Amino acid sequence: MTADAITWSPPATGRLLAVLQLHLPQAGRRDLEAAVRSVLADVGDVDELVAFLRAHDDALTLSRSAVPAGFPALAHVLSRTVGSSISAPHCVRCRKPSFFLAEPFEDGRICLRCTELVRPCSDCGATGGAWRATTRGPLCPTCLHRMRHPPRPPRPPQPRRRPLVTCALCDTSRPPAVQWPLGVVCKPCYYRTMRSWRPCDICGETRPLIARSPSGSERWCGRCSDSAFDYACLHCDARNDLYTGTCCAACALTAEVQQLFATAGSSADQWTPLREALLTTDEPLKMINWFKRSRVARLLREVIAAQSPVTHEMLDELPHRSPVHDIRDLLMSCDILPLRDAEYLQRIDAWLRDELASLPASHVRILTQYVRWYVLPKAQRVVARRGVGGSVPAPIPPLFRAAARLLTWLDEVGVGLPELTQSLLDEWLTEGRGYYRHLYPFLNWARTQGITDPRVRVPLPAYPQRANYLDSGERLAQLRRCLDDEALPLHVRVAGALTLLFGLSITKVVQLRRDHVRVDDGAVSLHVDCHLLAIPPKLGKLLTQLATQPTSGTRALSKLSGVSPLPYPGKAAHRPVLPSTLYNRLREHGIPVLSARNTARLALAAELPAAVLASMTGIEVTTADAWNKRVGHHWTPYIAAKDDAQGGACAANSSASREEAERPRPSSADRSAAFSQSGDR
Repeated sequence: MTADAITWSPPATGRLLAVLQLHLPQAGRRDLEAAVRSVLADVGDVDELVAFLRAHDDALTLSRSAVPAGFPALAHVLSRTVGSSISAPHCVRCRKPSFFLAEPFEDGRICLRCTELVRPCSDCGATGGAWRATTRGPLCPTCLHRMRHPPRPPRPPQPRRRPLVTCALCDTSRPPAVQWPLGVVCKPCYYRTMRSWRPCDICGETRPLIARSPSGSERWCGRCSDSAFDYACLHCDARNDLYTGTCCAACALTAEVQQLFATAGSSADQWTPLREALLTTDEPLKMINWFKRSRVARLLREVIAAQSPVTHEMLDELPHRSPVHDIRDLLMSCDILPLRDAEYLQRIDAWLRDELASLPASHVRILTQYVRWYVLPKAQRVVARRGVGGSVPAPIPPLFRAAARLLTWLDEVGVGLPELTQSLLDEWLTEGRGYYRHLYPFLNWARTQGITDPRVRVPLPAYPQRANYLDSGERLAQLRRCLDDEALPLHVRVAGALTLLFGLSITKVVQLRRDHVRVDDGAVSLHVDCHLLAIPPKLGKLLTQLATQPTSGTRALSKLSGVSPLPYPGKAAHRPVLPSTLYNRLREHGIPVLSARNTARLALAAELPAAVLASMTGIEVTTADAWNKRVGHHWTPYIAAKDDAQGGACAANSSASREEAERPRPSSADRSAAFSQSGDR
């Protein structure tokens, strides 16, 4: 007979049930039997449990800590079977009641949490922490980390650093860089000497002076001191800081360029302007580093190795967008490729092809029609009217993505675009899934095409009337600052003065070209939208200085094409800087661009009619008329005086037109009756 069979013999179970019936007379025998059977594996010695229940009449109603091993499990089952009259024993350490008391501790039992706090670590014997159970027993966090991360083998001895020596030029203890005839030299002094060549006191040639006379009063070059350090290139005999041991940076760049164009094959003649630009650069070291590290250089090697004439269409087929744009800008600046108007719009086809590749076919059809039939033609009309080119790109990607997100969301809710309702659209907008400004063109197009319900509309954004103005004193102070403060950069002074004086927008300022500035007999004028602005002398001097100052693009590649035709070039020499970039530069120097422009236009609107104001500032006539109305000038007397000056015929025509306008018009009913009578005749 097994131990379990002896422990759970029928007499022992009967005695336990009898004692439980004495403590819980209201409970049924079947419920007690079911409770006892469910805890057979956790009770342990039944006789000890029976003796405890017989010795304590309040064993089930009074919380104790000194209880037998099986009592917590039995009390837990009885509390769920009988009711809330069963009290849970408590932990002897934390005094909290719990049916899960793990091990005996001192005069009672402790809970699981306290067990982790008092259990000793099997390795170091420390107590008071939350141990982790492992195959080696409970371990504290320190021993657990030591077990998981055994100590590494000792590292091999590291080579000693170069000893510190006293530099012969600066008398500072530093690691040596080179041993010259004048002594050991540190690295800072080495670079300082190589960058600042001086005439040798013996031969008079300008070279790095790496030796000195015994008295120390004279400095000699390497050749005059019979030193092996001549610092002359073996290819061009140039005395300069060598890129390699025997070659200067210019000769190293020449070798790199020859290797680059050696694979051009039959298309080598097309690359001649780029080859000449690379060989004549003023910064050969930067170009060598560009060849080694730039993704653009790697892609350029692939394009040249293709041995086919390079065109815009060929570059449009390449996958890497950003390097391709850089290569295109480089080739256009070197006149290898012709300039394209509105370069940003020309890139949309390739961008759209990549975006549509991951969309369902139903979305591709709608979005392709939307972009090609509506968005692109509208953007091209804006470019033709305003001349923004690549400087101010139309927001085609946000418009496309807003429409794509809406179509995807409609698929998720199981609704097609023709079944779109106003409530669904309002839910989309109120939950912040899309910006209504970008979604409005798509739904407007879908409504006009008959795809959606005409009643479904996106609310138009309400733009408050801007009231950002400067008072006359602040405007005059800012204008004087732009004209007189030489601490400001020249391009900031000119842009700020044009904005404060003529109300030109930043978009118009960045589109200026050098040939737009004209000087006739000392008088400076600026060509803005087929209109010549007479520039005051002080501003004319600054504008002429800006127009004659050589500038290039901000990229290193843009400097290969020489001087940019733009006074405000962007990353590429042939494209203007983004208006937002110039706007932020003006703001950084304390010039409020929007307030300055509004104040200047308000002052001009009080003195000029809408047509003149529009041609001067480059804005629309309707916008100029709104500025006139804002200051209360409608310029009706100006128009009348102009008509009088043009002669009596013009006045007669004007009078006849006025009489025609004042003649009473027939009503719609009269027109219908007259039409019926003419039909009868």
